[in-house]
Amino acid sequence: MSTIDRFGRDGREGRARILVPTDFSDPADRALEVACETASALTTIILLHVNGIDEDGGASGSTARLMAERASTVAAWGVDCEAVVLAGGRPWSRIVEYASAIGAARIVMGSHGRTGLSRLLRGSVAEQVLRHAECPVDVVPASVAVREHA
Repeated sequence: MSTIDRFGRDGREGRARILVPTDFSDPADRALEVACETASALTTIILLHVNGIDEDGGASGSTARLMAERASTVAAWGVDCEAVVLAGGRPWSRIVEYASAIGAARIVMGSHGRTGLSRLLRGSVAEQVLRHAECPVDVVPASVAVREHA
């Protein structure tokens, strides 16, 4: 068993962990690209999806396919990636708990930029993660442009 230091690095590997929650939306994909742009060779991106389960408690076929697509995007940037699907609960709470459990160095997540009634009714996952996470949180607005990667 390895130990995690206060910078989110695994004692065995010295790799920083960046947690990137995804709901498979365009803002989440932009956040993933920003995380890849800023990752170093000593970084592992942990791609996290909450609530993507079927009745058997595993990842559904479409969730597994979408996670694999995003993991291949990370691999194209030359960054290590792990994909994790968690069952149930409030997404913001599961994200914060998982970040703490793995000793994430930071969280990079997208924001839909909801305002008014939509925000009141649906809430803001990004805002709750910002309020409760123990590590730094980068929130990438939906309008951010990222550079193309070959």
